[in-house]
Amino acid sequence: MTMTTNRIRCAVVALALAAAAMPALSQPSRQRTWNQRWTHSVERGETKVIAIQVWADPFGREGERRYGVAPDNEPVPVIPGESLRLTLVGSGLFDGKGEEVPVGATFDVVAGKGDVRILNSGSNWVDVSVDRDARGLAGQIGYRVRGGYDMRGALTTGRITLETGRRSDGIGADIGNGGPYGRFDRRDRAREITGVLVEGILHASFDPRRDADLVEEIYTRGYYGVQRVAEDLARTALRQRIAVDPNDSVRQLYRVLLHRDRDQVYSDPGFRDNVNLMRRQGYREVVRVIVRSEEFQRVNRVDGFERSSYRYRYNR
Repeated sequence: MTMTTNRIRCAVVALALAAAAMPALSQPSRQRTWNQRWTHSVERGETKVIAIQVWADPFGREGERRYGVAPDNEPVPVIPGESLRLTLVGSGLFDGKGEEVPVGATFDVVAGKGDVRILNSGSNWVDVSVDRDARGLAGQIGYRVRGGYDMRGALTTGRITLETGRRSDGIGADIGNGGPYGRFDRRDRAREITGVLVEGILHASFDPRRDADLVEEIYTRGYYGVQRVAEDLARTALRQRIAVDPNDSVRQLYRVLLHRDRDQVYSDPGFRDNVNLMRRQGYREVVRVIVRSEEFQRVNRVDGFERSSYRYRYNR
């Protein structure tokens, strides 16, 4: 009786040790929750989807982030040897506001079959692993949206691009500087956002010399600096009589600041609301509303600019 009991105990201990030693990919990724009313409305084709994004959630560590897929295709930074969950989501319009909803699809590897492998998949997600020797463009996961959704044809099929970065030892992606996946170059990002604001508000191209002070303002003051620069540019546009026609002006803001194409501009009920807002309260107020919107912050990757440069340098 004692020997049998000891054997059972040894077996239990062995099973516990084996479970503890299992690799990170066996750990389930975090499940996202959705507003059921919005979800059902989109699945039945009652609500238009105007853009597709993907949530990339690495297994075994923090770092879930969202990336554009269509119409903008942002590469998802990955680390060689890791596994991650890719969750396909759409921007649905509800009462003129963009809300995140799941987008059901099928997935397959369309590029990099030697470096990327599908582990598992669900209604709107797919688990993938990246080979330890993957370099550069690791691969692409193709998706095909299931029927029933109201969206442009260009959104119904596409590719999620997985791209490795550079690590301090020359391999893979550097996850130790400023972000969960790769190096966060604050000054480069400040230049990118300045260029978007200059083009969208002033209808001009970014000039590194002329706009150096604007870049410094955003680099130093973070997202508060983004708002300050946007307001100053709106004042300049009014002085130079650049923003005169409400329809043209708001369309330019949507196209550049929110990265919308023509169909996405005119199909958004919020566009007409902002045209009317400009007529009532002026161009500066429309710029302020758009720059403070969640969509602007998301599509322009403002994450990381909530802090001033002082806090960025000394608290990261």
